Amino acid sequence: MTSAPSHASFFVAHRRGPRLAPAKEAVRAEVLRLRAEGHSIVEITDAQAATATPLNRTGVWEICRDEGFDRLPTRAPSERRPPMRDRQARVRAIAWPEHPAGEETSYAGLLLLVPALVELDLAGAVAAARLPGTREVPALASVLSLLALKAIGQRRVSHVDDVAADAGLALFAGLESLAKATALGAYSYRLSRAHGQRLLAALGASACRAGQVQVREFDLDFRAIMHFGEDVALETHYVPRRSQRTESVLTFFAQDGETHDLVHANATATKASQSGEAPAFAVTGATSPGPTPSCWCSTPRSPPVQGWPPSTPRASLPHPVVGPARR
Repeated sequence: MTSAPSHASFFVAHRRGPRLAPAKEAVRAEVLRLRAEGHSIVEITDAQAATATPLNRTGVWEICRDEGFDRLPTRAPSERRPPMRDRQARVRAIAWPEHPAGEETSYAGLLLLVPALVELDLAGAVAAARLPGTREVPALASVLSLLALKAIGQRRVSHVDDVAADAGLALFAGLESLAKATALGAYSYRLSRAHGQRLLAALGASACRAGQVQVREFDLDFRAIMHFGEDVALETHYVPRRSQRTESVLTFFAQDGETHDLVHANATATKASQSGEAPAFAVTGATSPGPTPSCWCSTPRSPPVQGWPPSTPRASLPHPVVGPARR
């Protein structure tokens, strides 16, 4: 006769886990001291964030609740204590100190670009382009602010608030503090296509004089920038990432074949003008200062060149050699 199976294992009293949070217990005394002095949950959280045992607002409130503290009533702005963070400096041209001074920054490597920008005479190019500026924020400072965001990898101007108080970025732009997203966005909208054309022309001449562009061969390419909105009056172009034709902005780029520096860009190319972008750039390259280019490299996706502009004699242009661009 077999005995009935035992089910005693289903009724075993399991050992409970720890009921105390070590992080809370480590800061409990300090949290209660600050709460007794009248500090709010937010102020206590900010104070603990700078210590070796930070605690979020939920943990701080649970400690106060367990000890019988109620939430503080909403106080008038005049009764609130100042924030426990440094106030951002005013956005204006920096007043250079008479003696060397030190500041902490997370982007000190950006200052290594300054010698190259001086050699490129960026200040002269900005002046030649007649970019808008104010007495507090000159045009060069606005351009350097936008350039700094691109150099550190900020994909959008709206993300400038995360780094606006960094001393290294402000020093790079020649300001006490970087402008916020609204100011930089408004400045971008003030610029017209004529401003960009004059700036590129001045930078191209400076790059030739500084040797940053060798002007012996160029790589030409088209890129379609896809549009994600609705109801737009855009042409359809082939987008390689989607492997399909869709509404997009066709852009034309030219870079130096040796230094790989960008020397020309046009975001107004259309299907009708696409085949004339390369000849038009060739005319500009033939009349620009420096040696005459001897080689023009294009990608297999580039449209066939149907002819040179009729207003320019064919003999005055360099002989193009069309081939696959080097990657």
